Amino acid sequence: MAAVRKITRDDHTVMPWKNGGGTTRQIATGGDDAGSGDWGWRVSIANVERDGAYSEFPGIDRLTTVVIGHGTDLIHPDGSSIALNPLQPTLIPSDVALWGMLRDEPIVNLNVMTRQGCYTASVEIVDGPAETTLDTGPNEVLLVHVLAGTCRLHHEGGDPCDGAEPDTLIHDGQGAFALSLAAASRVAVIRISAV
Repeated sequence: MAAVRKITRDDHTVMPWKNGGGTTRQIATGGDDAGSGDWGWRVSIANVERDGAYSEFPGIDRLTTVVIGHGTDLIHPDGSSIALNPLQPTLIPSDVALWGMLRDEPIVNLNVMTRQGCYTASVEIVDGPAETTLDTGPNEVLLVHVLAGTCRLHHEGGDPCDGAEPDTLIHDGQGAFALSLAAASRVAVIRISAV
């Protein structure tokens, strides 16, 4: 039975944005079943400090959550806009040239990207104090990214794993979990499922 693993800031890979406009801290990737070197899914954190273009990723679904700051508005080439509001996971297109306009201060985005036709993802923000149960299927990856404070993820039959901002707790495959959050804590519960 696989144990819950902890990813710390020291484990992150810092890389430039695809369009060169900033940097991303890559937390985790997976799903390279064909050995191609291309990920099937990726979880990352991006600091957005100014208005600018969002990178295009054709064939990728991008679920973005503003986890710090007041949000931004993405301008579509046709003139329509997509609101990225704080703590509201939003699926945004990755195959068009979107222009991001900050509402005021810089923001931090939690991005979950999945290759279309291979994986799907969901994100839920949970605030503490809280006690909740989580169940995962055999083809599912569970990640609990700590946005503030501390949490504990206890897998049935295993040892509990504690995390503090900005740790990420991760488990691959089926299982039942107890998630505990301390007061004034906040996590993003990310589920990635194979199609």
